[in-house]
Parts: sequence; structure tokens; C-alpha cells
Amino acid sequence: MIADNATPTNVDLLTIGASDVTAFAGVNGGTNNAMGLSLGGVNLAIVMATSKADSSLQWTALKAGAANVAFVGIDGLTMAAADLTVDISRPDKSGNRRVRIDLRTFVWRMSR
Repeated sequence: MIADNATPTNVDLLTIGASDVTAFAGVNGGTNNAMGLSLGGVNLAIVMATSKADSSLQWTALKAGAANVAFVGIDGLTMAAADLTVDISRPDKSGNRRVRIDLRTFVWRMSR
């Protein structure tokens, strides 16, 4: 990671990722009685970084997208979206070192 002043920062990383998965939040998921939020074609990347030199400096980034999103099983409610994207990057809490995680610069390799 690089700080705004171009000083490299060594960090410990925790990464979580998923590619082209389905997700459901609600009740009775996977049945004909499902009621809740259904997502398809979901891609997710989460990065949590902590400075090796100062553990009080921590950063978090999240990038997620879904090809389709819809509420299901709720009579009278029709709501759907396509190609939904969420992109969040939180700088450290100290306020004096503005380091941001840019997910575009990461090379993601996933294995099963």
C-alpha cells in the first residue's frame, strides 16, 4: 500500500473473495416459499489491512457487484435491479496518514 506522501506501508492483510455466486437474505431460502432479497451473479472482494509498524492504523475496502437483485415472495411488491455495484474504501482512523486501498491495483487469484 502507498500513502498519499508516496511512502510504502507494510501491512498484514485479510482478504475474502467470491466470484459469480448466488446469495439470499430472508426466510425459507431455496424453497418455493422463499421471502427476502435474492442476488445472482455476485462478485465480492473484501480487504482488511493493518499496519505492521502501528497496529492502530487499519484500512478496509469492499467491492461487490450483482448481475441481478430482486425481492421475492412478498405479495404486491415488485422491485428489482440489474448490474448493481458497491465500492467502499475507508482510510485509517488517525486522520494524519491518508492511505487508501485501491482494489483496481490488486491481482486477485482464487483457488478451490
